[in-house]
Amino acid sequence: MRTTRRALLLLAVLPALALVARADEPPAAPAPPPGGRMYDPRFREGTPSDVLVAGDTPLLRGTVDAFVDLIEARHDVTLTATEEQTVRDGLETAWPKMDDDERRWFDRQAAALARIRPAPGAAYDAAAAKPWLDAFATDLDARVSKASSHAWEGAVRRAVDRKSVAFSAAPDPSVSVAAQDAFEELVVFFVGLARNADAAPTEGQRIAVRPSVRRAMDASGPVVRRHYARMGRLWALVKARWDACDDAGKLRMRWAALRLFRRVAKLPVPEGTVVLDLPGYATMAAEVAAALNAPDAYTSAFANLGETIGAVVDGLGLDAKDLEPAFAVERLSLRR
Repeated sequence: MRTTRRALLLLAVLPALALVARADEPPAAPAPPPGGRMYDPRFREGTPSDVLVAGDTPLLRGTVDAFVDLIEARHDVTLTATEEQTVRDGLETAWPKMDDDERRWFDRQAAALARIRPAPGAAYDAAAAKPWLDAFATDLDARVSKASSHAWEGAVRRAVDRKSVAFSAAPDPSVSVAAQDAFEELVVFFVGLARNADAAPTEGQRIAVRPSVRRAMDASGPVVRRHYARMGRLWALVKARWDACDDAGKLRMRWAALRLFRRVAKLPVPEGTVVLDLPGYATMAAEVAAALNAPDAYTSAFANLGETIGAVVDGLGLDAKDLEPAFAVERLSLRR
């Protein structure tokens, strides 16, 4: 089966990319030896026209992409990496066994999404999209409510259930388990950028940080809680931007993560207007990795919630002093 999220380490000579930085960003360090490793995850692969399952009515990658996007938009939930992969693999497995009517239903959903998704630069029309999303939800609910053996249907049910269960129930607004799950995946990604290494925490490590995170959320005011409640949107924005941006955009996100964790590790963050490059990033990320193992970095990110969120938003090129645009993003405006 094809993977949708390869948290791979690319072995290559680091290119001579550079980015002019703000005054609080570190200067380029000496270049590492050729063959340095670069953490470069990919959340969505290929092109919409890729044929995943051949036949008279082939399954295209774009059809699966559209189905995932519609689920997330209609339920305002971000599938976990495991859930999304289960949906994708499940559709590929089930496609040859579907009848023509069922295959055409999936194709119609992809066509509907193309109509309601805004063009580049255009505003999202929520009122126009609502009837399509409601019709999709009605049909989808009928499918996943059945006692079916299809793994992808179970993954959708679990995602919707996670959205309905509170992680931090009060005060209003409630923060769902799905929002916390998205936050955890976002932090794993950001830790990977800071350390230039792919090292996911164990389930035990995730569980260990949750009580303190819940206490912090419980003590937060309504504005901050609204941001926590929409953490899935921020994570969806980060994934979409990362996949779409050029190397300079990725370098900006890498440096945002690096600055945060260098401060946490009490490593120097030199000041001054500088030119940033990938070799400098890789060298200084190696220093972070030596000072902070992955579990400690993961824990420290949740011990500094505000700083972590601000660094993510800054890495997106948005104003870290105004978080609302990053959390209010419309899901269907993210990928085209």
